[in-house]
Amino acid sequence: EAVDAVFEALEWLGIDWDDGPYYQTKRLDIYNEYVQKLIETGHAYYCTCTPEEIEAMRQKAMESGEKPRYDGTCREKELSKTEKAVVRLKAPYTGTTVVDDVIKGSIVFQNNELDDFVLVRSDGIPTYNLAVVVDDISMKINTVIRGDDHVMNTPKQILIYNALAVPFQQAPRSSIRHSLPQYGLSAGCHAELLGPIRLVPRRPGIFYPQ
Repeated sequence: EAVDAVFEALEWLGIDWDDGPYYQTKRLDIYNEYVQKLIETGHAYYCTCTPEEIEAMRQKAMESGEKPRYDGTCREKELSKTEKAVVRLKAPYTGTTVVDDVIKGSIVFQNNELDDFVLVRSDGIPTYNLAVVVDDISMKINTVIRGDDHVMNTPKQILIYNALAVPFQQAPRSSIRHSLPQYGLSAGCHAELLGPIRLVPRRPGIFYPQ
């Protein structure tokens, strides 16, 4: 039903597609290939810290007036994969990451405010930021449009692109969620631009294909 709603919305908008749909749950082998490359090149690592330990790190950071974050306990341990381990990106501690947004212009993020975020959860499922980057690279996407509320995800995605030595594609942000909040639109991301599942029931009198 959800997939049919996406196709229906695209047809209503007059947008054709080449192939698909693609399901991320069926692309785990592809994600794992990229994760293994990151680990082998020293850009990612296994982390065995427990949720309780991570919460303690965040509390300690906040008590010191800093942003809650992972403190890099496992960063240099060179741990092997275990049943409960997650995979984290070895993010840079210095410098800045700049998002050159087509609509908003340049947005600068301090790298010391970005922690070693999780790429793969303990159950083996990739996080959103990893999955969309790998999807965009492997599908040769040349322009990315995502909801305005995904601006904060973008520097993390750029760091993944950098670690994979792949140029980041421009990413204009749609402000439609904020300009039309009364219609309850989905934020929209990746292939789900404008939240087509929610778009279809509300289209009469509100949205027009042109």
